Amino acid sequence: MAIANFPQPGVSKASDKVAAAIRASLVRGASIGFVPLKWSFTKDPSRPLGVDFLEVLLLEWSICALPCNPDCILVGAVSGGKSSSAKATAARLLEARAIAAKARSIIARFGEDAPSPTREQRIAEARNFRRLANMMGSKR
Repeated sequence: MAIANFPQPGVSKASDKVAAAIRASLVRGASIGFVPLKWSFTKDPSRPLGVDFLEVLLLEWSICALPCNPDCILVGAVSGGKSSSAKATAARLLEARAIAAKARSIIARFGEDAPSPTREQRIAEARNFRRLANMMGSKR
């Protein structure tokens, strides 16, 4: 859950375009780019080889027309309340604020000077992920 705040109209042409696209329902999704820090293969039988991300390093958050995760759709005032009731929106807003506070504490723990993983480290992580996925696939 995220809360997006746009600057006042006229501050940024790009921001004005994105806000207008959201209000016109041209884009109704959100997406993130992240580096998995802790993950496990799911125990949910309806998601064979599914991955549960337990902890991630957020790299970017963006608005998009078609999110990869179908649950990542806009709710609340900008979406015209089409996706949820006012009561549900208020509850999700409280939940989002609690999650944001937790994320800020995690970020503070890493510090802003935390080094980014190198290309070689990311490639090694991808190889390990692929190896584990192949091992899990051969056990089924």
